[in-house]
Amino acid sequence: MNRSLPALARTLAARGYQASALNVDTLEFFNYVKAYRDFGFSDARTLRERTDVPLDAAGRVPSDEALVDFVLQVGRERSPYFVSSFTNATHLPYTYHAYLGSDLEILDPLPPKVHDEVKTFVNALRTVDHAIEKLVRSLEDAGDPVVVAVFGDHLPGLSAETMSRSTPAGAQSFVDGLALSHRCPIVLWSNFGAPKRDFERSLNFLAPRLLEEMGSEVDGLWRANAAMAERIPVLSKFVQTRDGRRFLPSELPAKEQALVQDYGLTVRPLVREAVRAGGARSARAVTEPAGPMRGGTQDQRRSESGGIAKTQ
Repeated sequence: MNRSLPALARTLAARGYQASALNVDTLEFFNYVKAYRDFGFSDARTLRERTDVPLDAAGRVPSDEALVDFVLQVGRERSPYFVSSFTNATHLPYTYHAYLGSDLEILDPLPPKVHDEVKTFVNALRTVDHAIEKLVRSLEDAGDPVVVAVFGDHLPGLSAETMSRSTPAGAQSFVDGLALSHRCPIVLWSNFGAPKRDFERSLNFLAPRLLEEMGSEVDGLWRANAAMAERIPVLSKFVQTRDGRRFLPSELPAKEQALVQDYGLTVRPLVREAVRAGGARSARAVTEPAGPMRGGTQDQRRSESGGIAKTQ
């Protein structure tokens, strides 16, 4: 990525939101600062160098609860606000022993190595769940309407032996296996009582859905994006139609292939317009008080994702 792109952060920043990106790991990894700038964030910050926050169970990065406190702190700085936050606490490797004595146990009989890996991952998820509960409880009675989206960016990086026992490994076709191995749940929550509605969309179609939940205008590129999602809700390494049929992109029926081609022709000028309208905003790197880098190696540093938007 080497240019400014349309993104939810850019759209909301242009509408007066403070758009902040919050990490628990170094901003030097993945060239985060440039990426956040290209997506239109107002600022990027990390807890990585703070020495006064608790670490996760593996001792690698600041904990999920510390990240939640950081999110709530930033949300009090200015209104309205949009926060995208990354936690690393559920990321591989799952070879540490902090959770092996936990009361949350794996009941299926598994080889010891597989058992310990799965138990560690499941307990890390429970820790994240407790942190999200704290976030939700803190926002329930907020004076303004709030929308929270929680999702992962990929499946857990479990060992080949463990993944061989997983649902994707038992898929009946290549395209179904592709779908299952690129599928993560997402949960939307609000403090204004929106009814529960199940949905399935690829992440490239998520922005207009969040704008809809916030009661914010879905225009320009996002209107075209939302219209395409109604017809083909998943457009990724595989394509899934509204009626649930799955195809490889190269094997789409003629009707769906025409839809995808027309969509491409429609959105290209809208992408350019969205970038111009949003402006070339600069993300400033903000690290908390300097301190020694702690825990983790670069090959351990990827991210699970979550986002928060506070509506006007």
